[in-house]
Amino acid sequence: MLTTGGPAPRTEAGRSGEVDTPVLRNPFLDRITLNKLGLYPQQYPDFLKDETIRSRILDIESKSNDTVVHLVRTVATLERWMWYKYDECRRIEDLPAKTLDKYLEEFYPLLRKPSGEDYTPDAFSNFRYYVERFLKMHKYPHSVSKSHAFLKSSLSFRRARKAIALRREQRNAKAQKF
Repeated sequence: MLTTGGPAPRTEAGRSGEVDTPVLRNPFLDRITLNKLGLYPQQYPDFLKDETIRSRILDIESKSNDTVVHLVRTVATLERWMWYKYDECRRIEDLPAKTLDKYLEEFYPLLRKPSGEDYTPDAFSNFRYYVERFLKMHKYPHSVSKSHAFLKSSLSFRRARKAIALRREQRNAKAQKF
């Protein structure tokens, strides 16, 4: 899951004595902002619901249940973030490489567990692996991890992974002191 410090809803000055009311760009933004992108999945538009994303996994019968769960969770997290941040309604497999690279470049540094903690470096890497696997399934023309079309997001991924590893080392060193 993803936790972001996303923009707080803007407020509209009310009449004196009234509470300010949020000005929302869509009816789901307040719940997503308040509940960190995911505690109210029934409020997502149909194209962002887990069942819809699950239906986009090709040859699902040949995949283990764990693989399907990870693919759905990964794609849902990324697409919900794109929708929240950019009002992006296209599927990741339909995005041009340049656009997807831009989204991933911003997304990787924000990726956290629902509790707000960092993933382990390996679990963080698995996220990119599942994005890659999902796109490969849909015959996406570029590789998220190897193509020059995804250079910016690859650099962002490496920086974020190093930062996670560094924070983990610092936490472990602090714990060993005591």
